Amino acid sequence: MFSLKYPPRTFAGLRADARRVVLGTAYALRPKRVAVLPAVLSGWLMTKLGLERYDACLKTGAPVPRHPLGFAGICGDMTPDVLMRGFAKGLYPFSHVGRKKWWMNPERMAIAPHAIVRDKDAKRMVRNKRFKVTFDTCFEDVMRACAAPRDGKTPLTWITEDIIAAYTELHRAGHAHSFEAWADDGTLAGGGFGIASGPVFVIESQFTAKRNASKVAMVTLMRHLSAWGFLLADGKAFTPYLKSVGFRLIPHADYVAALNARAPTAPVDRWEVDETLDASEDWEAGVPAEQRAWLEDLGDKDRQVAVAN
Repeated sequence: MFSLKYPPRTFAGLRADARRVVLGTAYALRPKRVAVLPAVLSGWLMTKLGLERYDACLKTGAPVPRHPLGFAGICGDMTPDVLMRGFAKGLYPFSHVGRKKWWMNPERMAIAPHAIVRDKDAKRMVRNKRFKVTFDTCFEDVMRACAAPRDGKTPLTWITEDIIAAYTELHRAGHAHSFEAWADDGTLAGGGFGIASGPVFVIESQFTAKRNASKVAMVTLMRHLSAWGFLLADGKAFTPYLKSVGFRLIPHADYVAALNARAPTAPVDRWEVDETLDASEDWEAGVPAEQRAWLEDLGDKDRQVAVAN
């Protein structure tokens, strides 16, 4: 259950790993998750016996989930090339315990960047520069802040040392990016990180140390994603917070179609904030029709699914 490649260096680290095993097992045994365990265990056993290769789901044109919850296979070495091939197919790595697994959600929580909901407080704080927003200045620090236990929440995270190492390599390769909000005293107040896959930015995780800091950073990010031509920002799974800022569930097929659309014009390597892009103002009028219409063109049935959730 413990990583031999990234063993804990301290007693506190060992204790954290033990806690993750216990809590991760409890998570997997929840009524909504336990049904997928036979498929996961079968996939794990097949790879261990050499009857199936790691990352086998990446070898096919269109991966097929092995369970309705979206389990698709077992991850191998999470190199930048392997991870980016997974993201390009609509997959993502996730697991609290043991080797990471590939997942593909039947629906993805996504939004066209220009459609992000900006309430009065968010607009005011962006306009008044309540927080200084930067991109890609402390990627690993942001990841570790996202992984840290949160008040009132179960201290369980999928952002383990192997993920931090793999995503840091993705960052060095120019595919993974962080967005940061800084307080006046120079401390990191909020932010998040994600992966740019074609014209989709996959938001992996966010954190907030000071109220609304992460929201200000995300609004600024969305302004840039829109200007760079991204079709979608992806939050992966439904949460009340994502719904409150305008994200909606879209079918996996529409999500993959977005991934395969034209490439955006974002910088290939390190991202920087463009001070001429005002995230406090509405910018929909200047958005190309293709971006504006992407989510609006979904069928009535898909919209009903999004509203119901």
